[in-house]
Amino acid sequence: MFTSTSAKRKSESGAWAITLSNNNNSKLVFDFFGPELLQGRTHNMKGVMSVTNILLNDALQAVGGISIEEVKQLLLGAEEETKEEGDQRLKNFLDKATSGQNQRLSDVIDHSFQIKQLLNLFALSNLLNAFNQNTLQALMLKSSQDHQQNKTLAPLHLFRGCFRCIAADHEIIQRATVQRRWNQDKLGEQYYQSEQAVELLVMDKLAIKAVAPFQHLLFDHADHLAVLTYFSETTHIHHVPYTDRFILVGVNYDRVSLVDNSSDDKTLTGRDFSAFELMAIPHEVGHYVYQHGKLENGKTFPEVSQKFKDNPYYQWCEEIFADLYGCIVAGPLSVFSMQAFLTSGDKERAWRDDNEHPTPILRSYILSEILRILRDVDKKGAKRYDFATVTRNLDEGWTEILEGWGYERIEKDKNRP
Repeated sequence: MFTSTSAKRKSESGAWAITLSNNNNSKLVFDFFGPELLQGRTHNMKGVMSVTNILLNDALQAVGGISIEEVKQLLLGAEEETKEEGDQRLKNFLDKATSGQNQRLSDVIDHSFQIKQLLNLFALSNLLNAFNQNTLQALMLKSSQDHQQNKTLAPLHLFRGCFRCIAADHEIIQRATVQRRWNQDKLGEQYYQSEQAVELLVMDKLAIKAVAPFQHLLFDHADHLAVLTYFSETTHIHHVPYTDRFILVGVNYDRVSLVDNSSDDKTLTGRDFSAFELMAIPHEVGHYVYQHGKLENGKTFPEVSQKFKDNPYYQWCEEIFADLYGCIVAGPLSVFSMQAFLTSGDKERAWRDDNEHPTPILRSYILSEILRILRDVDKKGAKRYDFATVTRNLDEGWTEILEGWGYERIEKDKNRP
């Protein structure tokens, strides 16, 4: 019967090992803290990186008839070039890629933009790999050596967490790459634009437009900001610690499709087009602006939010900022988008505060109130936010939904909370 555990140092390697004791003798079970495990996990990441490169190469071939090696050659010497020289070389590269030698180009939408987005994914993967090798691996190795020297146990949960984050980001790049790949019915036939590629093109451009109104609040190189969307389990913004030059927005798989097929705009122009589902994208972009934007006085939005730290709803600051951002960019469609999201949630949780998001039962009303305030602020301006009738309808619609969930309207003659 095992009655205790102990940590014992192996003199030959300096590593620590876990042993089990039965009070008579100790038997080494496994050296969980040996450097070979760290090396093994590091080596395993090479397989993840290899898959990313294979998928990028395949998508580049399918969309533009180019290889990842050609992209690497394009990037060689880019730092020594002037902007004009770099732009010209990129133009020549794209002209070749969009010539369509093995692509069916009828009905293709903005071919060069689709290729640029794949180049952005390749650049993002390089930044991720550099962060992994030059920062994380160096920190983990230093930490492991320090703990061995001090005869203490290294924080393996942090090490493994780092590896998981690197793999998760590679999975996002892989997913975004595969979703942009063009289709091919049979080997040897021409590739043609896929429905998912069209949807992502629209969402990418929507996200880019959502940044534009407040791009002046971002850093000096905001002109080189890359915005990438991808289909995901949930609609969210994905923050990365190794670059501020990319905005990554995941969008629900179960959104209403933009088009019936890759060359038909019937849904886009029809009355039943559920555009509001995509209006969650400006909200997610708002999170990026909150984290990276600065006012004229140099203050960041988290710093401004400190003014409300004594408010019981201080923890909602970032989400309300993103809601405000969405309302400024998308107007009432942003509220429709939020209502679509909230009605997809658990009605039993509608009144619960998760200490991050405004309580669901109130949130739609808050967005309507934001629209009213925008209208009041804009009265002497271009009147872009004159939504008085719409806000009443939005509140009435949300109130009816809450009544359907069993909540009671206290003041029957008023829709506002």
